[in-house]
Amino acid sequence: MEILKKPIFDEKKHKYSYDGKQLPSVTTVIKEVLNIQYPDYAIYHATRGTFVHKAIELYLNGTLDFSSIDETIKPYLDSFIKFQEKARIEPILLEERFADKNITFAGTVDIVGKVKGKTYLFDIKTGHKQDSYKAQMAGYKKLLSDNGTEIDGIYILDLKPEYCKAIKIENINKYWGLFESMLNVYWYKLNKTIVQLDSFAI
Repeated sequence: MEILKKPIFDEKKHKYSYDGKQLPSVTTVIKEVLNIQYPDYAIYHATRGTFVHKAIELYLNGTLDFSSIDETIKPYLDSFIKFQEKARIEPILLEERFADKNITFAGTVDIVGKVKGKTYLFDIKTGHKQDSYKAQMAGYKKLLSDNGTEIDGIYILDLKPEYCKAIKIENINKYWGLFESMLNVYWYKLNKTIVQLDSFAI
């Protein structure tokens, strides 16, 4: 299977591109199509979440300088470490960026790792539960599959200062069609075209 090159990610603009073509992220597709509006304070929560993700990435690859962790981030990291001591995730991919093989969307997966011989996608959430999470996970599963990584299951890691709880996503195949429809609506609104997607059984 041909493995795609990685999309370019502009950190400041939070935008992906591939061979000069700007691509929406999985979350952008959902946000635009569902017209999700975030309050002003959500910027703070999103920034905090970004730093939590980075701390966990560095912790899992063994390069974290614990003295650099801000006090607002430390409780989340501590909760994850307690979870990891029991779960024992063996990381395969950490914060990896991918585009789909039709070059219609992109995204960053948090953690792909093995537990007891099986491969799972773990997505870290530090905020409130959203109804769109399952469509989001279906998009990530497609990105992984298109880039040669098959998984046995998906877990949302509900991460709070007090705990880290793994929530299994069931029947993910039902939600690929939903995300695929959102993707078509996104591109149709943008330039009045229907994207050509390969059939995908998940």
